[in-house]
Amino acid sequence: VVHASSGKEAIEFLTSQYFELVITDIHLGDATALELLRDIRVLRPGLPVLVMTSQNDLELAVQMMREGAWD
Repeated sequence: VVHASSGKEAIEFLTSQYFELVITDIHLGDATALELLRDIRVLRPGLPVLVMTSQNDLELAVQMMREGAWD
């Protein structure tokens, strides 16, 4: 398990280490989960990404799934 404190740091980890899953919150300090998800799809297309949020926003959830979020 590795903790990234920003989207930039998460991408740095993803380019230098192997991961089987990414779990992220919808809001990151320097990016959104949607931006991070798009970057991950370029770097590691098959990597499952699980996006969590406390917001009850069905439209946002659907958008994340369309962009490739696993759940």
